Amino acid sequence: MKNIPIRKRQRRITISDLETLAQLCECERLNYREACGVLGLNYDSWRNWKERAENEARYSDIVARVKGAWLKGRLDNIHDA
Repeated sequence: MKNIPIRKRQRRITISDLETLAQLCECERLNYREACGVLGLNYDSWRNWKERAENEARYSDIVARVKGAWLKGRLDNIHDA
């Protein structure tokens, strides 16, 4: 009997993944490859997903929202101090 390589099914990229990826890249200063590694996403799959035009706009909106929330939290800390 031959050993047949089992191909692992890649999971879909979820909104939660996108938000976490944006958080890791924009706020924690990881690069996309590192952030994908943390999330268990295939970097090439992520890059292909992001390069599609409709996904680029969706991800940009998520990045803006996450970065705005992060900055607001930082400013709140400054005001509280």
